[in-house]
Amino acid sequence: MLGAIRPEIIYHLAGDASLRHFDPALAGVVNSIARNLQASMNLVVAAANAALPELQLLVRLGGMEEYGRGPLPYEESQREQPVSPYSASQVAVTHYLQMLAARLPFRSVTIRPALIYGPGQAKSFFIPSLIEACLQGRDFRISTGSQGRDLLYVGDLVAGLMRLLAVSVAPGEIINLGSGGEYLIKDVAATIVRLTGSTTQLLEEGSARPGQIEHLFGSRKKAQELLGWQPAVDLEEGLRRTITSLRVGTSIL
Repeated sequence: MLGAIRPEIIYHLAGDASLRHFDPALAGVVNSIARNLQASMNLVVAAANAALPELQLLVRLGGMEEYGRGPLPYEESQREQPVSPYSASQVAVTHYLQMLAARLPFRSVTIRPALIYGPGQAKSFFIPSLIEACLQGRDFRISTGSQGRDLLYVGDLVAGLMRLLAVSVAPGEIINLGSGGEYLIKDVAATIVRLTGSTTQLLEEGSARPGQIEHLFGSRKKAQELLGWQPAVDLEEGLRRTITSLRVGTSIL
């Protein structure tokens, strides 16, 4: 298939994020190896063996969760401390790409973005789920909301990924994409309620998900230096665009 398509660049954005949780039988551990590590390596090996002279770059999307409970803000050079089968399998893919960097006939780059939000995101995720509740006037349950998260608008992620077409970075490079700061989830929730003009009440459950990382945000210094990139859409504007898209049922980047 790759031989027929003859790509010049591959964006590998797939991954099973449902494997963030542990199950009693630890089936998620085995599944994370098959669905994330093995699937990613299948693509890399297929691309390497397909004799694709036009292929110059494979961009693989990881995530800041790979850093786990490491020191903040996350720096690309620090050792990862994964906290789930999902993040451990993502770290493994990163390390495999770095190990293979000198042997692949194309360059590979790992992008670690902050948590992505925006139009088109599945409603199983926090932000679109809360927006939908607000638009319908339903109350919404949240945890303590004390978790800190860096949030990146999907349009800014796309802009960062496109910058890789204009610059040349070293094989095996890791680059964070994020705002460089964090937002408390309870503040994000309150902003969504305000922007929708909803009467929705936020019902605090008083507990966070077991094993959840308390704070998650990374430095964007490397992205600025190597890609000339920084986010253009602040959180409030990004939330407005996301709310508008859910009101009218369209995708607005």
